[in-house]
Amino acid sequence: MKTTSSGLTPTTPRRLLLAAAMVLSIRAFGQGTVYFTNLGLGSDVVMGHPITVGTTTYAVGSKAPPGTIFSVALYWSPYDPANPDRPTASFGQVGLTGQLALPGIYALGTVTIPRITPPGGSAWLQVKGWETACGSSFEQVGAGLFGASAISLVQTGDPTTGGSPGRLSGIGPIVLNGDPTPCVAEPSSALLGFLGAAVLFCLRAETRSRQPGRPENVPSPRG
Repeated sequence: MKTTSSGLTPTTPRRLLLAAAMVLSIRAFGQGTVYFTNLGLGSDVVMGHPITVGTTTYAVGSKAPPGTIFSVALYWSPYDPANPDRPTASFGQVGLTGQLALPGIYALGTVTIPRITPPGGSAWLQVKGWETACGSSFEQVGAGLFGASAISLVQTGDPTTGGSPGRLSGIGPIVLNGDPTPCVAEPSSALLGFLGAAVLFCLRAETRSRQPGRPENVPSPRG
């Protein structure tokens, strides 16, 4: 009796089950995508205090200078259907910190927000900006110029179906206010560790040189 091959290896059903489980897992935890940009939205990053960069002065109300002078980050809070008018959980940063690509404009690509249920659901979003020299995150800033946009409820995109990412419509501008005194970047922990090790080495060398009985401390014979 002849038999025909089904074309499936014994492990194929297991692989199919694993793939299905992965899809269900993504849907269970949920995700949502959003374009992290204010391009074309009329929600520029603007100066609340004048600054001068090189020979260019940026007056109050003008678009903030591009480059690494200012940083921005996206923050989110889960949407609670029982409280549809306001966020009920604290905001946390999602995605990477970036800088302004054009005057007043950030364009940092697509950000995937985890734990949005259902996938592609709504989320409360806010963008925060600050002087890069004053801290590596908004939470570290204690001086310099900083600000935050309005809080907006945004419909995100569903990555499990290939839906387009949501847009930051209604996010509003960021007005950079605060202390105009220039910030001095703090030394990194690696640099502080290196300096500490160097000081310790010098102290130990000085201590050894003062110990009695060492050849360098024996007086030379007089003729």
